[in-house]
Amino acid sequence: MMSKLLHIVKIIINYFIRPKNWIAQLSIKFVGFGVVLTVGGVSFKAEVSKSFLEKYAPFIDTLSFGYQTLSEFVFWIGILLIASGFILGLLAVYLIIKEGKNRDIALISASGFTNFNPTAAVDSLSSNEKIKTVPITFPTIDSRQRNSVLRDISFYQRTIQERVYHKETKYAYICAIGSVPYLFALGTCFRDGHLPITHFEHERTKNKYHRLDDFPTKRALVSSFRGSVLTDFTVITADANGKIGVAISFSLKINDADIPEELRNHTLHLKLDGGYRFDNLPNEEEQARVASEISNIIAQLNKNADEVHLFISAQASLVLRLGTLYQQGVHGKLTVHHWDVSSNKYLWHLCILGDDVF
Repeated sequence: MMSKLLHIVKIIINYFIRPKNWIAQLSIKFVGFGVVLTVGGVSFKAEVSKSFLEKYAPFIDTLSFGYQTLSEFVFWIGILLIASGFILGLLAVYLIIKEGKNRDIALISASGFTNFNPTAAVDSLSSNEKIKTVPITFPTIDSRQRNSVLRDISFYQRTIQERVYHKETKYAYICAIGSVPYLFALGTCFRDGHLPITHFEHERTKNKYHRLDDFPTKRALVSSFRGSVLTDFTVITADANGKIGVAISFSLKINDADIPEELRNHTLHLKLDGGYRFDNLPNEEEQARVASEISNIIAQLNKNADEVHLFISAQASLVLRLGTLYQQGVHGKLTVHHWDVSSNKYLWHLCILGDDVF
């Protein structure tokens, strides 16, 4: 209950400080109400019964109203509101122009699927944010093709270092969609860690992105090995080639039969309690917590293996976030697998070791 209340408070705060220009809105309201007062004044209506008039007629005869004085007072209040509204309007314009000069938000848009709405990332921002944004849009590729990802990933790394990581950029917004290896590799380009990153999730039905600002689900991570719940990851040993697998089943279940045979008895399975569903971590803080837990588990498994193989069925923002958490000294060599729907198996993979993707 408390977490929901805090989330509602956060939404209210964000409503005023982020997506809306409250000064401009207040300016419009002041001018509008001021015009009403100066043009029409304020009208009052009272209905009384006949018995009331008969009873209090002598008293009513002694009352007098200074209508002209009241009207002049209301008129000047209206003039004051109109003047205040214009001043606030000028202030709003000044602030918009000033903020427009401080373009400190890097908006990274990357689509690993063809026939995708090219303006989806920009359309997800408020008017204020659009002014402050420097769009960095990568060419659309078919990320289901391994060669396409390998061909462009070095360009991504170079572009992000040159256009995102400089002194004028204070925030990074990432809107990305594509295959699991593509998203993970893209995420590793941001592992520097000194920029606050806001992850956006793609909404399939509307073909646009949205923030992870929904209520926390309070779902917990559940780990199992060979069908039994596991908390001690040191019992998982590597195969003959020094490999350990991690199957992350959030959106859909990854079965043992889906994993390459040589890794089936050396793979840790992770899922969220409450079952499988798409976009099941819709809250930024909660998703960050779960991703950090997974990252720590991978780091522990890396101590017992030469490389860790990742099989992931999860929402795009989580996969990308896991990539941002990658550290060579902690996670070593990671191999991220791609599930091919047409052949119904893991068809290819990308290996990640430091800055090298191969």
